[in-house]
Amino acid sequence: MTRSRLVIGILLLVGGLVLVGATAGVSSVTLDRSLGVAIADDADAAIGIEHQPSTASDQNGTSVEEVFVTNRIEEPVTVHVTGVNAPGLVDVESPETVDPGERDVVAVTIDCRQSTEPALVDVTVTGGDRTIEQPLEVEPTCAESSQSSDG
Repeated sequence: MTRSRLVIGILLLVGGLVLVGATAGVSSVTLDRSLGVAIADDADAAIGIEHQPSTASDQNGTSVEEVFVTNRIEEPVTVHVTGVNAPGLVDVESPETVDPGERDVVAVTIDCRQSTEPALVDVTVTGGDRTIEQPLEVEPTCAESSQSSDG
């Protein structure tokens, strides 16, 4: 019986070492899975913010540039414009809210006689559980005759 106890003891010891060795060496697991992330174009996004350059300046030398905010979610979104900076900036008009399915405009007016530098505009749109912050460099469209000359 001594020999059978010795064999059983050795088998138990080897089995225990196999179990401990198989789990003790694993601290992390690496899975080989791919993750696809895509950024939607403004035409497909839930909330779209885009600047479409104007094609002409008006007669008094100002350029009114339009930044469009499109709401494709099922509740109104709020619009907040901050960080507006440009030497020739005259005015910024912005809607407070944009209703579901609607598109509204933030109008940025730049006096081309003072500066043809772009206006830096930060547009923040909040609705539901989404907040979109979009910094934009709004380039004025200035007619040749309305631009300031450097003498």
